[in-house]
Parts: sequence; C-alpha cells; structure tokens
Amino acid sequence: MSPPSRAPDAPAAGPAAAERGVLDFWREVERCRSAPLGGTARAGAVAGLEAWLEHGGARVALLGPSGRGRSMLLGAWALELARAGRHEVAFVPVSRRFGTALESTALNLLYARVALFLRTPRRTGERPHGVEQMRRDLALMLAEGRPPGSRPLVVILDGFDEGVSWTLDAAQRFLRDLGPGVRAVLSARSIEALGRLREGTEVVALPPIAVDEVAEAIGRRLGELPASVKDEVARVSGGEPLLVEALVEALAQDPVAVAPALASVSAGAQGVLDLCAGGAIRPVLLPWLAGALAPIEVEELFEISTVNGGAWNEPSGPLVAAGEPGLALRHPAWAEAIEGRLAPHERAAVDRRFADHGKRAFASGTVSDYVCRNWRAHLERVGASLAERIELASRAWLDVWRTRPDGSSGFIADVDATAACAASLLVDAAAGGDVVAVLAARVRCLLVTSSVREILGFEETRRVLAAQAAQDDEEEEEGAEGGEGSAGPHIEMPRVGEDVLEAGRPIADAAERAGALIRLAHELPDAERAVVLAWALEAASEEHAEGGALAA
Repeated sequence: MSPPSRAPDAPAAGPAAAERGVLDFWREVERCRSAPLGGTARAGAVAGLEAWLEHGGARVALLGPSGRGRSMLLGAWALELARAGRHEVAFVPVSRRFGTALESTALNLLYARVALFLRTPRRTGERPHGVEQMRRDLALMLAEGRPPGSRPLVVILDGFDEGVSWTLDAAQRFLRDLGPGVRAVLSARSIEALGRLREGTEVVALPPIAVDEVAEAIGRRLGELPASVKDEVARVSGGEPLLVEALVEALAQDPVAVAPALASVSAGAQGVLDLCAGGAIRPVLLPWLAGALAPIEVEELFEISTVNGGAWNEPSGPLVAAGEPGLALRHPAWAEAIEGRLAPHERAAVDRRFADHGKRAFASGTVSDYVCRNWRAHLERVGASLAERIELASRAWLDVWRTRPDGSSGFIADVDATAACAASLLVDAAAGGDVVAVLAARVRCLLVTSSVREILGFEETRRVLAAQAAQDDEEEEEGAEGGEGSAGPHIEMPRVGEDVLEAGRPIADAAERAGALIRLAHELPDAERAVVLAWALEAASEEHAEGGALAA
C-alpha cells in the first residue's frame, strides 16, 4: 500500500471525489510526520501495535479521545508497514473532513482496496450495488481470507465510530469473522464503540503528550517563548495534540494578542475554540459547519444557514479546512465542542435546515453533489417521517443519481435505507393505523431495488460489449496503419445488434409490477393481501407505464 501520488483523472463527484479525499488524508499524514507531536506517547502506541502484529490475534483497537492523534499515528504506521514489504495493507479513513464518513462511501473504498488481495464473489470489474450487497461481499471475502503462502493482509478502518448514517452493528457483520491471513486494526474513541467486537479484540491506548514535549513542540515551531506561555499551552491543551497544534498555530499568527489571552482561557476544546474562533471564521457560522456531513461549497453553506454572507471572513486558521471540495472543520473534535455549546433545540434546528435544503433542492431540480450524497443522512438525523423519505425511492431521485459516476449504486443505498425504515415501522406497534402506508412503502422499495438491479446487470453487459467493440476498432486502425499483411490475419468478431440488446432489456413495465404484487400478496395475511391485490389491479390497468417499477 502507498498513498496515491495524484488525484485520479475522473469527474469530481463519486468515486473520484472519495479518492481525492483519501489523497488529502495522506497529505495531512505526511504534514504531521514532518513535525510529529508527542514522541513518547506515539512510540508507546506503535510498540503496542507492533507487538500485536507479531504475536496478537485477529483484531486490535487503537483507543483515544477525539483529537488525540489516532488517525495520524495509524496513517504513519500503515505507511511504514507497507514499505517494510511483509504485509499487504488496506487503509480506509472514515472522516467528515475528507468526505469519507458516509457508510456507502467508506464501504466502497474498503471494497476497492481489499478486492486487490482477496477473492471476490463477482466477475472482474463488477461491483456490488448498494450497501447491503457490499456488506455481504465484504463478509464473504474477509472470512475466506488470503491464499496459502501469500503475504498477510492488514485491514485498517480508521475512525471506526465516526461514520455517518451507518451503525456499528452493520460494520461488525464483516469484521467479526476474519479468515486466514487477514487481520484488522480499528481506531475508536472508546472501548464501548466496538460493541460486540470487544470480545477477542486487543486494545492499545494512546496517551496524551507529556508537558515537556508540549514545550518542545512550541520551541520547534516558534522558537524561544517565555516559560509561562509554554506552561499555559500545556494547561489549556491538556496534552491533546489537536489542541496543542491549534494553540501553536494561533500563537504563530498573532502572538501579541494570543499570549496574554491564554491565562484566561479555560482548559479543553471549548476554551481553545473560544480563543481561535474569531480568526478564521465568524463563530456564528461554525454551527453550520458542524452540521455538515462532508466538505461543502461556501455558497451552499450560506444558502442553508441563517448567516448573512457579509459575516464571512477568509477561511484559514486551526478550525476550518478550505480545499477544492469546499469547507469542513479540521477535526470532529471541533464539531463536538461546537455542538456542546448549543442547546438541543439549536442543534435540531441546524439539522432540520440541512434536511429542508435537500427537499427544496430536489423539488426545484437543482440538486448539488452535496445534497445528492448526504440528503438521506440528514433526513435520518432529524428522524424524518417515512412520507418524507419515500422520495428517495422515486424515479426523479434515480434521475438525479444517474448523473453521478456511481449513481445507480448510490440510489440503491438510499432505497435500501428507506426499505429498512419501512420494515422497522412494520414491526413497531406504534405504526397502528399507518400499517397500510408503511407496507406500500416497503413494497415500493423492494420493487424499485429489484428492477434497478436487473437494469444494472443489463447495462454492465452493454458496457463490456462496448469496450470490446472499441478494442476491435483500435485493432482495425492499427492494421490499416501498418499496411497490408503487417497485422496478420484479422478475425471479425460477431457484433451484437441493438435489436438483441433491446430484447434483453428488463421489461419493468406495469404488467411486470402487477405480477410481482400478486406473487407478494400470496405471502401476506388477509388484511394486507387485499391491499396489495388492489395495487396489482391498478398496475394491471395501466398500459406500459413509462419506467414501470421505477415509477412505483
């Protein structure tokens, strides 16, 4: 394993955007490696990881509070591990700042990495569609393990407990049973975050920086400062690397103002937040950045927030990262500190604004990439009703997704989540009189998912044929350029005509939908059966409804 040297040449959205986020993560790792904080603490944790690697079991967890430096330590250790050449390494950072916190994004990244070293249940180039398929495939691959005689694979999932719109139970499904030659490293804030994975998982704790190392870090960056300033930085930061770095950066930018203010700053992230908030960005905008689930464009952030654009200052400083994908808080510890300052109703209002922004964008047909990828997660955060979420299973939402490189897979992930919501309501006695509406949503999601997966299979076949045709054309051109006889005998491959392709296309029309509903009705109790049969009758009366099950 080694970090990519450049961002992939692909559209800015989708898999390429996620890979760019990973590239930014590795750049941050290299930056921190050039001036590491807390040598003693880091050395102890690395020694623990090395001991586990040599003599330990299948899993180990690196534990420490947010801001302790787990990600940077694991990233640096993974690079050294890969360069030593004794192990294969598959590393995935789960991070809002780098746009990899969504479950679908993180699992796609993980699948792409482990598929290089493990036998996949799919054909070459084929990817699972949707989160459920991804989980199942990962579980099968990781449980089967590495072939005999091959180098062991170390899977590193950093920020295990900081994902957005996914549950730890879901992650445990594919990390619980690891086959021969496969080991896993997780990083989390606490042992409780591991859930059922605690059993059989060894633990390495990452301690804070010692006081003398805080003073050393200040001297290395800023030169000699009064001992009182160094003592105050040690007190306020508590030896947490994130806070030490933020205070050192604030001192570097404005030592005259910051040094005297340190004496009155309370210890911990809240105090450092108060000290640093006035420089990079107005404090009133910080709650909206804390509510964002991935980097977001400045203009869109102002559109969502209640903040006037005139309140904006140039983005820089220790709190905010400004890059090509947009703005993001530098670390989840800042989001925790910011949200800790808000009353519950204020936090709820921020989340609701993000959810409503997605609804407005969808209704107006102006869906940004941020909304496309994060609207479902925002709806989940506000506990949106099933009626609000059902738009995620609509033909219009599929049309939005299909403009993205990984659109069909992303759409299926949204539909699967909506179906799961409906399923949970079906077994909830509180659903009461809404059981018919919930059942309707459940059936709709199942039909949509089935139809889209069939169409995806058709489209994958078509892509393979198109690639084959393009290769044939290249060979013909090379033969023509080389002159008579230079390319040897040429065999004309049979072509697949449009009529054959169209014949293979899934029907997905009203008749098919009616048939599926009738088959489903036979599996249901009497009350629900009557409802579903009525839907089947409606579908049968339609004449080739455009989009079929997709418009269900």
